[in-house]
Amino acid sequence: MSPHPQPRRQVRKVEHGRLTYYLEAATAEFWDHHWSGALNRQSYAEAEAGQLAWFEEPFTRYLPATGTILEAGCGIGQYVVALRRRGYNVVGVEWAARTVEHVRSIFPGIPVTSGDVTALDVPDGAYSGYVSLGVMEHRREGPEPFLREAHRVLSPGGVAMISVPHFHPLRRLKGMVGAYGGDASDLGFYQYAFRAQEFAWFIREAGFEIVEMRGYDGIKGVKDELGFVRSLLSHPRYGIAVRRFLGSSSVVERTFGHMMLFVCRKPQPAATPSGPEQPAPLRVETPVTSGAHLGVFLTRGMSLAAWDEVGMLEREMALYRRLSVPWNEGHAGKLWRFRRDGLWSEVPGDQHMRQHRRLVP
Repeated sequence: MSPHPQPRRQVRKVEHGRLTYYLEAATAEFWDHHWSGALNRQSYAEAEAGQLAWFEEPFTRYLPATGTILEAGCGIGQYVVALRRRGYNVVGVEWAARTVEHVRSIFPGIPVTSGDVTALDVPDGAYSGYVSLGVMEHRREGPEPFLREAHRVLSPGGVAMISVPHFHPLRRLKGMVGAYGGDASDLGFYQYAFRAQEFAWFIREAGFEIVEMRGYDGIKGVKDELGFVRSLLSHPRYGIAVRRFLGSSSVVERTFGHMMLFVCRKPQPAATPSGPEQPAPLRVETPVTSGAHLGVFLTRGMSLAAWDEVGMLEREMALYRRLSVPWNEGHAGKLWRFRRDGLWSEVPGDQHMRQHRRLVP
C-alpha cells in the first residue's frame, strides 16, 4: 500500500556481502518529505477497507488476536489503520514527527506516536506482537539495535514480523559480473539488501526463533534488475499479462522478491529442570560441503557475511535444516564433523576454529 521512494540518482554497490544503496540518508526529514505526497484521505482507501495486500495471509495467520501489537516504523500508519479495522489492537511508532502529526490530523485519536524504535519507552514484554516492514535496513551500522529492542518489548511467546530488502540470486549474479557500482561520494547511505542467511543469523542472535521466511514484491525484485522486463511491463499489449504472470508466480515471489518477510517468535522461558542438569546437544549453525564429503563448523560469534567472503554461504538452507542438531555454549569454538556412519564426532582440540576452514572427514 505504500509507495516506493523515487530517488533522483541511485548507486548500488556490493559491500561486505550485502547490496548497499546510496542515494540520500534516511533521516526523519527524509521520511517526512517522502511521505508528504501520500498524506491524504484517498491514500487510505485500501487501509480503511481492512486490506493488507501482500500481508493478508501471514498477518491473519500469525498475529495474535489478543494483546497489543506494535508497528515499529509505521510510516503513514496504513497498516495500523487496516489492522484496527480487522479488530486487532495495534499501535504505531514512527520516527518522522511531522508525518505523525499529519496522520493524527487525518485520523484523530489514532494511537500513532513519534519515537525511536530502538529505545521505546515501554516496559519489557509490553507487546504480544511486533511488526517492522522495511525499517531495519536503514541503519548503516547494522540492524542489531532494532532487533534487541524488538526482543525486549515482546512478551514471551509473542510474534515478530520483520521485513528487509533481499539480496536475492539475480542481484547476486549481477554483483558477480560487476553490474553494480559508480561514484557515490555525493550521496548518503540509504539501505542494505541482505542475504536471507545473514539476516536470519541476526534474528537468532537477538534471541528469536524463526518460524517462516517468505519473499514478496517479486515484480519489483525482477524489474529493478532486468531492463527488458521493465520494457515488457510498460508494453501496451503485453504489459498486463506480464504483470499478472510475475505477480502470481510463487517462484518469483519466493526467489526474487524485492523484500523478505521473517516470521519470528520470542521463546518461552525454559522450565527449570527437576533432576540433574543435562547438557543440551550440539547444534551446528552452518553446514558446508566439499565434493562428496560433508564438513560442518560452528559460526558462533562470527558474522555470516564474513563467512560468505570465503564462498561457503551459498549452500542451500535445506541442507542446514537436515543436518542441524541442538548445541550448547560449552561447544562454542569447537569443530564437529558428520561421519559416514551418521554420527557426530568432535575434531581434536588443535583444530579449534581460528580461521575460516572446511573439514574433510
